Amino acid sequence: NFVLAGLSQMIYEPVMDPEEIEQLLMDALQYRASGMYQNAIANYQQIISGDGTIIQALVELRETYTDMLAAGVDQTNQWRSYLQTLQTHYNPPMARTATIMLAHEYAKADMLNEAFEKYQHALTLGLDTETRISLLLSKMMLEGFELGSEGDAEETYLNMKQQFPNDERTQLAQFELELINGAYSSVEFGKVSEFKVAMRELPNFPKADQKLNSIPEEYRIEQNYPNPFNPS
Repeated sequence: NFVLAGLSQMIYEPVMDPEEIEQLLMDALQYRASGMYQNAIANYQQIISGDGTIIQALVELRETYTDMLAAGVDQTNQWRSYLQTLQTHYNPPMARTATIMLAHEYAKADMLNEAFEKYQHALTLGLDTETRISLLLSKMMLEGFELGSEGDAEETYLNMKQQFPNDERTQLAQFELELINGAYSSVEFGKVSEFKVAMRELPNFPKADQKLNSIPEEYRIEQNYPNPFNPS
């Protein structure tokens, strides 16, 4: 037991100096601003490999690949490949975050079976309450809207209702289920589409004791998205 406890402490304690991490993050931001994306990627990956507790580095890395795509440089496959390797990361929160991000990436790319598999896998991991609720909602929408499996979507909704009966997003899930079953107009479908896309991002993974404040107060709609996971 002593050996295992010591090993656990050795693995999860930060192994990089905080000032070094801060400098790498600052340099990475400058690289991104200058279009030196590969340098920024190298910095973020150095932090992730050297100190697996810095989830923010992975979030910033995702934003770097988004910047590259906006600049006409598509490195999506490289990004997905890196996320796949991180699923076996020694730090469980890093591995969980990578799995969730990969599920979102597959969903946005219409790789529906792959996305569904990752959502299923993520739900078996040790997640905080808020993240689990969001993933259940994502899974339900994927089943209903994209895979055409209304029965599975309803089962997922009942699961949410049982686990989180008073949560705001469980109430939203009921509305989503009615949309899946064709009870609402395309205009109302468009209203929730924007919100669904926003929920895909999950830039931070809040703790279960934080107050839910996720439902927007107003919507501005320009078009109805045929794929709520991919607004383009």
